[in-house]
Amino acid sequence: MPCRLLLLLMVIKFLGPGETAKRRFNFLIHNVTCLKFGDLVRKLECNFQKLETNRYSLNMSGFLQRQLSKDAEFLGMIHIKPAKRMTPIKFAEVRLKICETLTMPALPIPIAKTIFNEIMTKSNAPFSCPIKGTAKRHFNFLIHNVTCLKFGALVRTFECNFRKLQTNRYYVNISVVLERQLSKDAEFLGVIHIKPAKRITPLKFAEVRLKICETLTMQALPIPIAKTIFNEIMTKSNFPFTCPIKGNVSYKITDLELSSEMFPSYTIIVDFNFTLNFYDLQKKFISVAVQGATVPIKF
Repeated sequence: MPCRLLLLLMVIKFLGPGETAKRRFNFLIHNVTCLKFGDLVRKLECNFQKLETNRYSLNMSGFLQRQLSKDAEFLGMIHIKPAKRMTPIKFAEVRLKICETLTMPALPIPIAKTIFNEIMTKSNAPFSCPIKGTAKRHFNFLIHNVTCLKFGALVRTFECNFRKLQTNRYYVNISVVLERQLSKDAEFLGVIHIKPAKRITPLKFAEVRLKICETLTMQALPIPIAKTIFNEIMTKSNFPFTCPIKGNVSYKITDLELSSEMFPSYTIIVDFNFTLNFYDLQKKFISVAVQGATVPIKF
């Protein structure tokens, strides 16, 4: 499967000596930058979000064109500039092989150990090598239509659209304003129907029903493709990471990327319909439907 490092909600905490010691500083992140070089990396994206004072979340995703060699390594450096110093100084440096790092019990620098443990907890990085590349696809991914519907008086406005960026890549935009706050028991039902080429009627491929508030806090869905889409939504939207979902607030999903990279390389050729229905007080109030297909690549 693709090597996708999704570092969801990597909340970095820096404290004084001991959890109970009083801090004499606040922690700020000004910027996070990700760069790729050469043709080994197919895709690399990252962003960060401030959750509250001293707490940030960092999201990263990447796809490799091939498997990393067993001797692949990383070099981490920390430079600091005290207030009265004109130029930065190197505070710490660590160079290690990636495969050895995945299996070793601890990193030599405490702050590096803390960050590494958080990464392994919040990502789908393997606990041992190999770090795999993306297997060759035999299909292209198409979206035919995206439909948004609202029901009842709970929803003030609900709009969506999509556009094709290039082959196998689409952007979806959604905006919604509610008249009131959702109840804590509000839930969603996601259903995927597929129709293989030689089948006359569709069949149900997957279904998941969860409470919205629980989903926001657990940050993990039981179906891999649903987990991928949810993580992308939280990255590209202003939805909160905890309830409540308030009324009179314009919630937006901007440039949600749907691409062939969401699917495993062994995906079969099908027409599909993905429907996401939302319920509050057991009444459906919005529905999103995506119709599309996977089609053979003509070599």
